[in-house]
This record gives sequence, C-alpha cells and structure tokens, in this order.
Amino acid sequence: MARAQQRGSSATTVWMLIFSGLWLASTVWLVILYTGQEELRLRTEQAESKKNRAVSRTEERSIAAFNEAREGGPTLAGLLEADRVSTAILATGGDPSTADDPAGVRAKRDALLTRIVADGIVSSPKTYQPERNISLLEALDALYGDFTAQHQLLEGTEEEARDLERKHETAITLNATQKDYFARKTEEMVADFGEIQADRDRAGKEAADAVAALEQSFDDLRGDVEADLASERKKLAGALKRNRELEQRLSDLQFKCGDILITPELLSTARQADGEIVSAIPGDPVVHINLGERDGLILGLPFTVYSADLGIPPDGRGKALVEVVSIAGPSAECRIVKVFGNQVILEGDLVANPVFDRSRPLTYVVLGRFDLDRDGVADRNGAQKIAAIIDDSGGRTTTDLTALTDFLVLGAAPRRAKPAGEVSPDEAFENDQVRRRYQHYRDTLGAANEMHVPILPQDVFLNFLSRRGSRARR
Repeated sequence: MARAQQRGSSATTVWMLIFSGLWLASTVWLVILYTGQEELRLRTEQAESKKNRAVSRTEERSIAAFNEAREGGPTLAGLLEADRVSTAILATGGDPSTADDPAGVRAKRDALLTRIVADGIVSSPKTYQPERNISLLEALDALYGDFTAQHQLLEGTEEEARDLERKHETAITLNATQKDYFARKTEEMVADFGEIQADRDRAGKEAADAVAALEQSFDDLRGDVEADLASERKKLAGALKRNRELEQRLSDLQFKCGDILITPELLSTARQADGEIVSAIPGDPVVHINLGERDGLILGLPFTVYSADLGIPPDGRGKALVEVVSIAGPSAECRIVKVFGNQVILEGDLVANPVFDRSRPLTYVVLGRFDLDRDGVADRNGAQKIAAIIDDSGGRTTTDLTALTDFLVLGAAPRRAKPAGEVSPDEAFENDQVRRRYQHYRDTLGAANEMHVPILPQDVFLNFLSRRGSRARR
C-alpha cells in the first residue's frame, strides 16, 4: 500500500511539473504576442500620420481616380479637368469647350454681385457686396429669400386687387342702375322744362304786352303828374316861406314869454285825432269816417272812437272800437267791433290810432316784458305780440331808439341779476345775460327821457287801440 501511495504521489508531481511548464510556455508566448501587436499598432499609427501629412482625404479621391485611370480609364488630368469644367458650367453656364477657369468664375460672380448691389432692388443690398466673398449658392439662397418675400407681398397685393376689382364691378353695376335712373329723370325734367319754357314764353308775351300798356298809361299820366308836381312845388315854396315866418314868430314869442311858456301836453302826439265820424246811424253796425285811399288806409285797420267834446284822454280809453271794412275814395266804411259801457257813436266823434299816420309809417321801439293775458306772469313772447299789433296797424318796429323814434311802448323791467358772490360757475353765463338785459332796459328808458320820446305803457298803448285785456282766471 505504501508503494501505491508513493506511485500516486509521483504521478501528481509529474503532472504538476507538466502543467507548470505549459503555463510558463503560454505566458512567454503571450508576452511575445503582445509585444509584437503593440509594435504593429505603433507602426500603423506612424504610417497613418505620415499618410495624412502626405495626402488629405479630398486628395485620396483624386488618387482613387488616378488608380481608376491606371486601370484603363481616362487620365487623372482628364478627370480633374472634367470635374473643373462641370463645376464651371454649374457656376456660370456656357459651352464645355469655353468653360470659365476659377478666375473667370470669380470675375462673373463679382460682376453679378456688383450689379445686384447697384440696382438696389433686393431688401438688403449689403448682403451681396463682393467684398464679403460669398459663394454663388449663398447669393442664390439669399435671392430666393427675397423672391419669397416679394412673392408673398405680390400674392397679397393681387388678392387686394381682386377684391378691388370685385368692388369696382359692383360700383359699375350700381352706376349703371343710377345712370338709368338719372336718364329717366333727365327725360322727365326735359319734358317739364319744355312745358315751363312754353309757359315762360306765354308769360313773357303777356308781360311784354302789359309793360307796353303800362308804358302807354305812364306816358299818358306823366304830363298830368308833371303839371301836378309843378303846382305842388309852388305850394311847397309858399309853405316853406310861411314856415320860416312862423318859426321866426315862434322864436320871438318864446323870447318874450320866457319861463311862462306852457309845457307840452302829455302824449300830445298820440292824442291827436286821425279823423272823425261823418255818418253814424244808431243801431246800424257800421259807421263812415273821413279817411280814404289817399290817406293810406288799409282794410282791417282798427280805430278807437272818442267823444268830440272830451277829446282823447291821456290814458287812451275811448268809447268804442271800429275796424275798416271798405274804402271808397275819400271815405271808408267801418264795422263797429265793440262799444264800451253805454256809449253811443255820434257824427263828429273823433277816431284815432297811435300807430296810424296818413303821411308816413310811425316808428316804435318795444321794450320790456308784457303780460297781455294779465295772469301776473310775463308772457314768453309778449314783446313779439306787441310788435305784431304795430305791424298789423301799418307801423314799423325797430330795436334802436333814436331822436326820430315816434313812440316807446314800455313793459315791465326784466329781472335783476344776482350778486357776483351768489352765482355758481354754471350760472355765470346766464346771470351775465340777465344783467345785460336789465342794463339795456335802463339805458333805453333813460335815452327816451333825454330825447323826449313819448312813452306808452302797456295798458295805455292797448287802450289807444281799444285792446283792453282781462285778467286770467285762476
């Protein structure tokens, strides 16, 4: 058994020695392989570096072309020339036989860029300056960008143009409709104008005939008028001489009388009678007065009737009111409008109207506020109503008081303005207008007193016209 163990131990030792030898041999071999591989790698890197220093990757393609040329194809110079010609034609165009060299391509590029900059059509000419040394592709890309922008703008403009064209067509249609309408109206107006022209011609002929007749009548009357005028001038000369004598006499009398001279009668001009009753039958609704056509009488003119014995009182109250209804030569027929109290109109009674004057229209100034309906409140248009009464009676109203004014019809004073401290900014303008109206009232009244213009208060004026109002019932 000891031998067997000894043999087993010897076998293990042998195998261990064999394994150690194999391991050592493989390790040495690996070291040798690694050392050789590293040397090959270093040599490869050195060779690659030398190759890169000798030729670039772009040049490798030329070498590849050279290799192809060596294999029976075109020569390397031919291939390179073909590439150059293709590039030149792609850049500047032209025949392959006359393709530009690089200097020619550059010159044409610079000329094109110079023209683009000089024309100034593109949005940014500086982009195409030759000094920037941009390629034709870059220039083309920039031009395409400008073209795109211009194209979009053009599309927008074309759309606006189409919209305008549609509106234009609509306007043309509307214009045609209006033109037809105007044509019809023109035809109608031409027809109307023809009728008017014919009427005008007829009226012109009638007017010419009337003018001829009037001229003949005027010629017939001229002789009579000239004779009357000469007679009136003679009478006027005598009247002027008589007036001067009377003025001299009046001056002498005033000098002699001095302070004992009687003052003028109150409202003497308004209390002068215009005429008198020449025919009056008790119970008859009409009377006749001694005023007619030559006195400037008009239909509808009212007169107040006064007693011949008592005359016209200062307050203007009369016995009756009559109105002219018919004018015949030197007299007129009047309708009795109203009789006050138990009065009776008699022949010889006086008639008067403070607005009427047989020689000329009298001039009035209406001032203040008037309560015609007698309700205690000034009428809004009271002054206009007074002016209308004057106009209807043949007088004239004016706003300016002068020495030639015949009468001042006086109403109540306007309300006074508030003191300045009691007026708000919103009331300032209205308060100023109130102040101006009140000041105008006082100034006009003062001027009338200074110039001795007769003043007719509202009630007196209405009494003279027999327009007595009544108080409004509340």
